[in-house]
Amino acid sequence: MAHLPSYKQAIDDPSIPLLVSSYLNAADLLLCACVNKEWYNVFNPLIWADPVAIIAKQSNPFSKKCLPIPGPVAGLRKRKCGKNLRFDHHPGFPPNILSLRHLIQHQRQYSDYEYLLTTQFICKTVVHLPNIRFVIFEGLNMEEYKAPFVFMNAPLAVIKKILAISAHGMQELDPNWIKEFYHLVYLDISYTARAENFGMAFNADSFVFLRVLKMRGLRLTDNLVPPLVYSTGRKLWSLDIRDNFLTDITIQHLLSSSFQPPIPLPEAPISRSRDETLFSHPPPYRRHWEVDTHSQMGTFLAKARSDSLSGIISYLQSTGNLLQSGPVLDVEDGLNQPTGLTHLYISGNKLSRYSGEALLSQNRLLVLDLGAIQIAPPQELRVPYTTALGMVDPKPLNYELGCRLQSLRIHHSIVTSIPTIIPCSSQGYQKPHLHHADLSPTYLNESGPFLPGKNHGIETLTLTHLPKTSYGPTITRLTAFLDACVQQEALLNQVKEGMVKNRRAPEVLPGLKVLRLEFLRPDLRVGGGGVAASGDEDAERFLAESEGDFSFFEEARGAGDEGQGSGKGKERFEAREEEMDVVECLKGYRRENKGWSGKLEIVFM
Repeated sequence: MAHLPSYKQAIDDPSIPLLVSSYLNAADLLLCACVNKEWYNVFNPLIWADPVAIIAKQSNPFSKKCLPIPGPVAGLRKRKCGKNLRFDHHPGFPPNILSLRHLIQHQRQYSDYEYLLTTQFICKTVVHLPNIRFVIFEGLNMEEYKAPFVFMNAPLAVIKKILAISAHGMQELDPNWIKEFYHLVYLDISYTARAENFGMAFNADSFVFLRVLKMRGLRLTDNLVPPLVYSTGRKLWSLDIRDNFLTDITIQHLLSSSFQPPIPLPEAPISRSRDETLFSHPPPYRRHWEVDTHSQMGTFLAKARSDSLSGIISYLQSTGNLLQSGPVLDVEDGLNQPTGLTHLYISGNKLSRYSGEALLSQNRLLVLDLGAIQIAPPQELRVPYTTALGMVDPKPLNYELGCRLQSLRIHHSIVTSIPTIIPCSSQGYQKPHLHHADLSPTYLNESGPFLPGKNHGIETLTLTHLPKTSYGPTITRLTAFLDACVQQEALLNQVKEGMVKNRRAPEVLPGLKVLRLEFLRPDLRVGGGGVAASGDEDAERFLAESEGDFSFFEEARGAGDEGQGSGKGKERFEAREEEMDVVECLKGYRRENKGWSGKLEIVFM
C-alpha cells in the first residue's frame, strides 16, 4: 500500500483519490479502479506495484477472480489480463515486484497447490510480465523438476531486467535457473540446499553486475566458496557468509582479492609552527569526499548503503529508471562503484583471533558482523571439555587509527573483558563455568575495555553471548559502558552547540545510537531446569556441575577446611554463590538513569 502523504503534499496538490487510497483494502482498490479513467490512473498502479501482496489479502487467493496476472499461481489456464476485474497491466503502470511469500499465510490452500509452485513455473510466468524487476519467494517449499531447466520462449530482454532474487529458506534450489539472470544486483540464497554443481553455477562470469550476495547457512567450506566471491573486480560490496564452516583461509583470500587497499592514515598532527605556511598555501577543503575516477579509488571513501532487500528495492525504485531496458543506474552511481567489501557478515564460522584482528584493522569496512571467536584463554580460565569464546584486543576500533565502522556485532568481552565458557556438548552456559569466568581477573584486554568515546562513528553496537545471570562484574561493566554513552552524548551535543551554523560547517559524528545485547540462554540441565534422564534431579545436577570441572571438588573441600579455622572460607564461598539477573539490573538502571537518549535492545539468542 502507498504511504500516507505528508501535510505539505496534501495542502499543495490535494488529490482526493490518492489521499483515500492509503486507507483502502485490496477489494476496495479493485472496485475503485473500475469507476472512471481518472480513478483508474490512480488505483491501478497501486494494485500492480506488488500484485501478489494484493492477491494474498483475499479470502481465496487461488481462485480465478483473484489471479489477474498471466499464468496464475494455482496452475490454471493462462490469460493476458484479468477480464473479470476489468483492468489489465499497462506499460505505464508496471508491476516491478513479484513477491510470492505472501501466499504462505494461507497454509491450507497453499498446501493444495504446493506441488505446482516450482521455480521453473514462476520464472516462466515472469516472462509474461516484462516489467518485473524483483522476484521474491522466501520460505516457499518448491519441488524442482528433474529435467534440465530451459526457458520457454523467454525474450533475452526480459531476463536482463531481473535485478533482485531472494530465495531465502527454499529447501530445494537448483542454481542452474539462477545463473540465467546474469544481470542481478541482489541475490539471496541463504539456507538453501547446496547442489553439487554449486561452484560451477556461480563462477567468475556468472554475474557481472552483482553487488550484494547472501550465502548464509549453506554449509560452505573453504574449497566450496564460489569463485564469484573472489573475482568480481572488487565490485561486490556486501557479502553474507554467516553460519558456515569457513576458516582463516577464506579470510586471507577475501583480504587479498575483495578489499580495496587500506586508506592511508593522516600524518602527525599539524604543529602551530606551520600556521604561516597553511595561511599562504591553504589545503583544499571538501565537505564530502567524492571521487568518480577508478584510478583514484585508493582514496575513495564509500558512503553508507543499505544492503537489505527492501533497501535495495527502494533505492533502485527511487534512483534508477526501471522502465528502460539497459542499465537502470548511471555508471557513476555509488551503487556501481568498485569500492570493495564494505559490509561483511562472517559470524558463526571457525575463525581464529588472527582473522578477527585482521578484519578489525580494515578501515574500508562500514558494517561488520564478527560475532564470537574461539580463543585460547589463560591458564587460569582453562576448563577441560569446554570451549572459550571471546574477542581480540579492541584497539583497532579507535577512530584515530582509521576505523570507519558504523555498525558492529561482536562478542561482549570487548566491553566486559570476560570470556564465555560453554561445554563442548551444549550451546548454553553452565553456572560453574559462569562462576569461574565471571570472577577471574586474569582475562583483560591489553588496551582496556572498549568505550564509545574511543570511536564516535559507531552508531549501532551489538554485544553477543551475554549470560543472563552474573555474579557482579558483567553488570558493573555494562552499566559503566552506559555511563560512557551518557558522557559521549553530552560531549557531542556540546560540540554541536559551539559550532557555527552554516552549510559549510563540518559534520559531527553521530555517536552510539543503538546498543543491542544478545543474551545466551543457560543450559537447562543445570539447576534442575530440564527433565532429568535418570529421574533424580539432584544426581543430574551434581553430574552436570562436576562434568569437566574437577575444581568443583577441590573448592568444596577447601571451603570446608577454611571454615574450620577462621571462617573466612565459608563467607567467601557464599558470596560467590550470589548471582543476579543481568536483564533486570539493566532495566532498573535505565529507569533510574535516563541521561542517554539512545535505544537499548535486549534479545535472547
